[in-house]
Amino acid sequence: MRTSSKLRLSAGSLAVSVALAASPAFAQDAEQDQEEASVEDTVAEPQGSIVVSGTRIKRPNLDSTVPITSVSADELLENSSVSLGDALNELPSLRSTFSQSNSNRFIGTSGLNLLDLRGLGTDRTLVLINGRRQVGALPGDFRIDVNTIPFELLERVDVITGGNSAIYGSEAVAGVVNFITARDFEGVSIRGQASVTDFGDRGQQFISVTAGQNFADGRGNIAVSAEYSNAEPLFNTDRDGQTGAFSGRDQFNRQSSDPIGPNTFGFFNGVRNGNITDGTQILQISCNTSTPARAAATCATDRDGAVVTAGGTQLGAIYGFLPNGRLARNQPDFDFRRFGNNNTIGGFGSTLTNTGQLAPGLDRYTVNVLGRYEVSPALEFFFEGKYNKLDALQEGQPTFRFGQEFVTLDNAFLNPEDAAFIDENFFPGRGGFLYSRFNVDLGGRSEINERETYRIVGGARGSFNDDWSYEIAVNYGRLDTFLTSRNQILTENFANAVDAQFDANGNIVCGINNDADTTNDDAACVPINIFGVGSPSQAAIDYVNFDSTRDENAEQFVVSAFVSGDLSQLFELPGGPIGFAVGGEYRRETSFSEFDPITQSGATFLNIIPTFDPPAFTEKSVFGEVRIPLLADVPFFNELTVEGAARYSDYNTAADGVFTWNAGGVWSPVDGLRFRGNFSRSIRVPNPSDLFSPQSQNFAFIADPCDVLNLPQGNFPANRQANCATLGLGANFENTPARTQSLPFLTGGNPLLLEEESDSYTIGFVFEPNFIPGFAFTADYYNIEITNVIAGVGAQAVLNNCFDAPTASFPNNNFCPSINPRDADGFFADPVLIGGSFNFAALETEGIDFDIRYNRTFDNDSRLSLRAIATYVLRNVTFLDIANPDVPNRIRSELGDPSFAMTFSANYETGALNLGYDMRLVGRQLINTFESEFEFNGNPPTNPNSRGQVFYNEVFYHDVRAEYEIDERFTFYTGVDNLTNELPPLGLTGTGGDSGIFDVFGRTYYAGFRIDLP
Repeated sequence: MRTSSKLRLSAGSLAVSVALAASPAFAQDAEQDQEEASVEDTVAEPQGSIVVSGTRIKRPNLDSTVPITSVSADELLENSSVSLGDALNELPSLRSTFSQSNSNRFIGTSGLNLLDLRGLGTDRTLVLINGRRQVGALPGDFRIDVNTIPFELLERVDVITGGNSAIYGSEAVAGVVNFITARDFEGVSIRGQASVTDFGDRGQQFISVTAGQNFADGRGNIAVSAEYSNAEPLFNTDRDGQTGAFSGRDQFNRQSSDPIGPNTFGFFNGVRNGNITDGTQILQISCNTSTPARAAATCATDRDGAVVTAGGTQLGAIYGFLPNGRLARNQPDFDFRRFGNNNTIGGFGSTLTNTGQLAPGLDRYTVNVLGRYEVSPALEFFFEGKYNKLDALQEGQPTFRFGQEFVTLDNAFLNPEDAAFIDENFFPGRGGFLYSRFNVDLGGRSEINERETYRIVGGARGSFNDDWSYEIAVNYGRLDTFLTSRNQILTENFANAVDAQFDANGNIVCGINNDADTTNDDAACVPINIFGVGSPSQAAIDYVNFDSTRDENAEQFVVSAFVSGDLSQLFELPGGPIGFAVGGEYRRETSFSEFDPITQSGATFLNIIPTFDPPAFTEKSVFGEVRIPLLADVPFFNELTVEGAARYSDYNTAADGVFTWNAGGVWSPVDGLRFRGNFSRSIRVPNPSDLFSPQSQNFAFIADPCDVLNLPQGNFPANRQANCATLGLGANFENTPARTQSLPFLTGGNPLLLEEESDSYTIGFVFEPNFIPGFAFTADYYNIEITNVIAGVGAQAVLNNCFDAPTASFPNNNFCPSINPRDADGFFADPVLIGGSFNFAALETEGIDFDIRYNRTFDNDSRLSLRAIATYVLRNVTFLDIANPDVPNRIRSELGDPSFAMTFSANYETGALNLGYDMRLVGRQLINTFESEFEFNGNPPTNPNSRGQVFYNEVFYHDVRAEYEIDERFTFYTGVDNLTNELPPLGLTGTGGDSGIFDVFGRTYYAGFRIDLP
């Protein structure tokens, strides 16, 4: 990250960043520069006490029992990106799970930036603004899109490691990210910036105007900021060398028939798909050797004539249709089907990447208003208002067909010679064929996401009783979204249009309008030519395509109040007065999501997604904190302080009443050395999506654990037999329907879900030697274990875990309540059960964070600032396998989760010139899973060195920047990010949930200006 040497709007932000460690040495250094504000000038309350993220207790310094990485707004904004989330994701403690390059993976998520602290999941990181919640970015979900947070008036961002539910409530199991806005702003500031990559694409622009004014002799301030940013979409076709959109993909591909073994996978260029083309491919062609002519026509060979066989049988040739509509043999240079893989090198199979994006387009509009007015020290009114509009443009793969329709040989668009060839060689007497098609000429399925977020915070605060203070706040937020999902197909229309026939007058018409049955006629039907890319007419495209739409909204209402102070008027301990804070909070959230009726009916290519209209979610909480300074300023106890916090929350869900707490302490044996530690019990309650996602019907063969055939099976057969007997099912019971047919069950939300629980502790030290002024070194060990994690479970696993559970918990364990009561004959009910998510999994991680800073002002007033932030992960495992819930899956060092990551920044300012350099190191990561390559948990590697190369190499990203202050009003800056043009390695695109850790865009140039007016 970047270290700013010109502390402008956030004049004390960098000082806070260091002082949180804490940093009297830096405070002394900063005082040497009269242009900079001291720590007290910037963050002090009227009486000189300070509020730190992670607590509501004011204190005389910035000491904290929990590790806090604080990054100033200047540090985050000094780069080419217009995404605050992407800038934050460069911190080693945050995983790039949802960045701009990989937000297209799910319906309706395009353009979102969701923070993921420690890689424990975006829904386990609590994001706050000035210590308060904001309405979520997805209805039914509490995760905040960082894109809704304005750049201007932002002072700093505090990243808190470890659980903090006792302070802030649910979701703070991995930690908290708290965005702190400026308290006051006076004057006018105009900032503009533009950037473009070395490839001439992904242009980005940003412009903002901020104005503020003090009034009433400084007792009041109002500030307004308006900003606009644009990021142009980056399509796969813009970067063929990176995506293989036209030339074929670069990827690892199976190159051996052996299921495991060294080098069973190789890295290849120009890979295409062998079982689907962009212009229709015939399926199910078999090698027919009945005659030499048929063998030549139907048996697969490589371009050099090598026979393609699998399991000793020669495979069928690949045939598809060229843009001119004629049938042609798809003759690849190499056919991987011989190894059980459908890919090829060469030929005209689809690349599968000739639609889609490396990053969505994003237009962002934000207006932010901050205001306060102090009537007296005992009463100050404050206000925060925000409006944010985001328009995201996403494109994915097109619709496709794979054997859904049967094409007859008399199809009006099929060349008669080709029809005769097909009938003679492929399917004699069959009268037609099944086909596959990648519908690129119908347009990639794209989403236009329009999101509007409103947020209003109002309240009163003040001080009384000399050293006590209070705050009462009301927080209202609303999210409105409208999604247009373009270029879906109406499946019935498509099937009707494919059946193209000649009518009596020789016109090409739809078959349903050319038969004797008039009840199925559709006057709007336009026959579609599927033979060859670009063959469909626009009229046919308009008939088969459909734009699905979805309306969503969410509302949040929060009322909170607290009182904090100390007991100095009653007594003081040797270390000072006892500090405290007590308060309460009420929260209510509502959600709604609904697709258009045609989509909900199942008539389109899009998933059937029912209306989501869950009951309101409510929380009522009371909380308290205490800070006990036991000793101070005595030998070996420069400071000894213990702290504690507790919170009781009552939810209107199955979680019901939940108690969370934390305890910690600080010990400073000598000036300049401080040790700190903290333990926390935190929770994540299931959100409305977890609880009430719409249920959909599915069918599967489901084995009854109580059937005589299955009774002796399972992990705990004795439990199974006893539990089945409890239901009155005898030892010879036979569930005949379950043996002979697929059975219905539902999947969706689970209203019986309970809270996830997190136990976390941190321990570390802060070293600020007096003999090196401006130097600070912190190291903190963290350990986070989350149990009762909510994870998906299949229908069969629900049954097995219900009946294999200990008899003492039957039938009241986590799984049995989801099974519907059986019929009188013992057979399953209809539906059998409700599958989905259950509390059974666990997550564990531990590591060490390092933060090293050095700041120095020289005699000529030049200034040097250095900072390095690093994380070394010691352990990162999940327990997500319901069949083996006690067996860990190692995540550490796999793709997206390197063992080591680091950022380094250097800034030098002399006179009007400011020079900056940044480096980000992403440690090496495994190409395959850890268990495949190395021994783990007492088990040998399952498939070592299968790809010839074990790791993606470590990557260094280098950024440079220069800023020149022309005068006190005008500043110009320019820079280059990713100076060495590093792109994702070995065929990765950076658009996956794991590969998003790599920079997608490459070398990027940017320039900007800032105008500051009094």
